Amino acid sequence: MPDTTKPERPDDRRFTVFVRFPDEKTARRATPDGGTTRRKVHAAILTRAQAERVVELSRSYLDEHHPGSQVWIAPF
Repeated sequence: MPDTTKPERPDDRRFTVFVRFPDEKTARRATPDGGTTRRKVHAAILTRAQAERVVELSRSYLDEHHPGSQVWIAPF
């Protein structure tokens, strides 16, 4: 009997970008339009490359406007 469960390929995984501002205790998820939200349903589901691009684009803005903020990528 063939095994019906396939191992997950690394390129099949989806990620989200999290942002935590220095004055907040909880992290927010980045949305496709570049904003942030605490609601999972509005969060972006990205490939690893897309998530890394979001971090790259947002880092300089966050450093300038929200110094001390944290940004990281995690599986969705």
